[in-house]
Amino acid sequence: MHKTTTAFFAVFICAVALSGCSDDEKTAQDLYIRSTQDVKNGYTDSAEIKLEKAVSLNPEFTTAKLALGEIKYSAGKYNEAISALQEVAESDTANYSAIYLLANSYAKKGEYAKATEHYSRAIKLRPDSVLAYNNFAAALTALNRFDEAFAAYQTVISMLMKSSDPSAKTMLVTAYFDVATALGRKGDYKKALEAYQTAIMLKPDFAEAYYYLGITYYNLGDLKSAAAALSGATRAKPDFARAYNDLGIICGKLGDSAACFNYLGMTEVLQGKFADGIDLYQKALARKPNFVEAQFNLGLAYGYADKLREAEKAFLAVTAAKPDYIDAYLQLQTIYSRLGEKEKADFAQRKSLELGYKLSKKLRPNTFKMQ
Repeated sequence: MHKTTTAFFAVFICAVALSGCSDDEKTAQDLYIRSTQDVKNGYTDSAEIKLEKAVSLNPEFTTAKLALGEIKYSAGKYNEAISALQEVAESDTANYSAIYLLANSYAKKGEYAKATEHYSRAIKLRPDSVLAYNNFAAALTALNRFDEAFAAYQTVISMLMKSSDPSAKTMLVTAYFDVATALGRKGDYKKALEAYQTAIMLKPDFAEAYYYLGITYYNLGDLKSAAAALSGATRAKPDFARAYNDLGIICGKLGDSAACFNYLGMTEVLQGKFADGIDLYQKALARKPNFVEAQFNLGLAYGYADKLREAEKAFLAVTAAKPDYIDAYLQLQTIYSRLGEKEKADFAQRKSLELGYKLSKKLRPNTFKMQ
């Protein structure tokens, strides 16, 4: 949300003969110049030290103070950033960069009232700043000033839709997601659904948007749609533990206890809790013995836990129930290789290749057409 690009502004190097700079001022300017090189080379700690020294030698050196504030902000030293930036903003009331960064620093500290005050100042200086409007809207949302936040977000969306900047589409996705989140906080779930769906339309693999779409459906009492959205989140992000957990809970509420235990098992395994995952998969299979997905997941969990014979048994049960399950043969190949059973590993590999070839023939388009 609060993102800024560190930029060191060019400084006028005084000529002794013309300006009569003091030794301290010349040293400060030299330190500033060297700090810019440090930043280019990635030595921000060294740059920070040089800038602090430059400012101490020349307290009126506004450019160095701004650069110091930028570095402090990037390092997460928000109180120190505010101290440096506040001085710049007071001495130069038209300095957009200082005021914008000052607003970001207050927002990072959770001082949203002060943040909105400075975002308003920044916007007056740069009415075309998408970032300032966006962060202003987020700070307003944090203060529960929803109507003002929505108006700011609408301005953001309007500007992004007109923008030719290559990054505009990505920012637009984020803007719709943020609008949806604000609407959800306000309790306007139906409009939140629309905003999340727009974000997904713009970015079909947006796992977090699918997740919160599911939560929004859940808040509306539509459990089936919630489950479908959460499934979309797991497809987009296969290691999304929280989505599996909530999907399991919703499946339980829908009366599908086998699916409930299977998804909760996936949550545990993704957190490295293999024994708990195995127990939950077994509960899923106790309720639905032909549940191939749970059987496969059980095999994976056994494999992660180095219980290779149990893993072998689980994957063989998968292939018995579903002989064309390629992934089960691939897992068996891995298990047998780990066990040092080359002949069985080779067989599993051949079987997976054979199934893969058959599948590719089914998917291959017919290139011969009757004339």
